[in-house]
Amino acid sequence: MSGMPKISNADLKKLTKRIKPVIRIGRGKDLCYIEEEDPINSAFTYSPKLTQIAYDINQKPYKIIKTIHEPNGVGHFAPSIAEVISQIPLEDRKRAVAFEVVHGVVAPDREHHIAETRLYEKRSTKRPTR
Repeated sequence: MSGMPKISNADLKKLTKRIKPVIRIGRGKDLCYIEEEDPINSAFTYSPKLTQIAYDINQKPYKIIKTIHEPNGVGHFAPSIAEVISQIPLEDRKRAVAFEVVHGVVAPDREHHIAETRLYEKRSTKRPTR
């Protein structure tokens, strides 16, 4: 992750226990947790394996940030969990419990991708009211 924000292995391990990647699924566009991947060497957006619907988090992000990502070996958008977590602002690291990465585009430097990353917090009730 050259040029990317640095995060220690200890901090990464601590934060990945609490802050999880999610994706939207289904007609209702529910947020869903995905199976854990190698936080540094895996692109968690490639063929994610769903584990459960994330009823425990608010379905609306409380904040949207821009994140920068290294492309994979052939130039494709391939965000890692470590790239995202290292870019979550310090003031959000206690509040955020999940993140969703969307809209990866090539950066003006043509060496990175820029993504919209949505941060989510815990909800007060387990199941959403519809």
